Amino acid sequence: MGSSDDSCVTHYFSDFTARKEQTEMAILQSILRQVVQHGSKERISVLLERRNELCTTPKLEDLSLAFAEVCCKQKKTYLILDAPDELETKQIVSRLQSFVDAGCKVLVTSRYHPDLSEAFANAKQIEAHASSKDLTIYVKHRFAESDFRDTVGSTHTIVAAVVKKANGL
Repeated sequence: MGSSDDSCVTHYFSDFTARKEQTEMAILQSILRQVVQHGSKERISVLLERRNELCTTPKLEDLSLAFAEVCCKQKKTYLILDAPDELETKQIVSRLQSFVDAGCKVLVTSRYHPDLSEAFANAKQIEAHASSKDLTIYVKHRFAESDFRDTVGSTHTIVAAVVKKANGL
């Protein structure tokens, strides 16, 4: 988060089981909370100035502008957004360009999703897939640690089915 080189790394990891709670407002609040908790005095002063300008409870646009302003004034700001495909709404993705334009370095990790593919059409992309061999090793290891290991005879068929269904994930 904050370090001797005055960088600030923020992140948001989406969780499929909490889709309803992961609103755009909640995501922006989480990111700004990280700036306050781990940011420099300069970053915090930018947020305080922005807050003092408001007479009401901040709206989505206010939070988005506050983070963009932090990025603009403090260039070593990073945002990692994991699995936006797991979110109920993909609206946060439309705000990322304004953060990039303000100087934030953004990394998004996700499975393929048509809406996201379109949103990031002009971004640098790296496609990664796990090999069947790696997936087999991983699934066997997880199965060996599970409570089912003693109740099922041969796991070969189960492991093969899981690896096939994973389809490179």
